[in-house]
Amino acid sequence: MDRVKTGIPSLDDLLGGGFPRGATILLSGDSGTGKTIFCMQYLYMGAAKWQEPGIMVTFEERPQDLRRECLQFGWDLAPLEAARKLAIVDVTSTRSGAPSREQYVAPKDMSVEALITTVYQIGKDINAS
Repeated sequence: MDRVKTGIPSLDDLLGGGFPRGATILLSGDSGTGKTIFCMQYLYMGAAKWQEPGIMVTFEERPQDLRRECLQFGWDLAPLEAARKLAIVDVTSTRSGAPSREQYVAPKDMSVEALITTVYQIGKDINAS
C-alpha cells in the first residue's frame, strides 16, 4: 500500500510508513490537545521535505496568528505559501465579519458547498492532492 509520510517522529513507524495515500483522516480532540499543531506539522513537512502542496482551512485562528505560532517550532510558512506549496484558507475572518488581507478567504455565504468548492479550486491552483 502506498503511504504518505506524516513528518512526525515515530508516528510514521507506528502507522507502517505513514497514512494510506488517498485516505480521509479525521483528527478529533478537545481544545488544547494539539490538533492544529499536528496538522501544521504534517502540512509543513509535506511541503518543505517532500514538495507535497497542502491546504489548511482555519476556523478558529487567524492565519497571521497561525504563522506566528508555527515559527515557535521553526516552521516558517511564508516561503511555502509564496512557492504555492501551502495555502491557508481564512474562514475565521469570514465567520466574524472582519476584513481579511489573506490570499485565500472563505466565501461570504459560508455554505458548506461554497467552502468545498473554494478548497477544491485552491487545491487545483496549487496542485494539492
